[in-house]
Amino acid sequence: MGNNNSINIRNNEIQGSSNCFSRFYSVANEWYFSVREGEDKGPYTSRLAAESNLKRYLLNKEHFELNKMQIIISNLKFI
Repeated sequence: MGNNNSINIRNNEIQGSSNCFSRFYSVANEWYFSVREGEDKGPYTSRLAAESNLKRYLLNKEHFELNKMQIIISNLKFI
């Protein structure tokens, strides 16, 4: 056996990504993406549509988290 020091990258995996799997997958020509909350989103007609909707999902989540923080801060009472 030879010593092989190369790293194999799986299909659909972005090099340098901390995820060990792709967020995107297809079943019966319909595309989905996975989120950390354990819920899969889809189906979408293409991977491009799934990617676009993932971006929209993350922006909405970021917006919600920012608003939530602003509400918490505004409700703080200083003694």
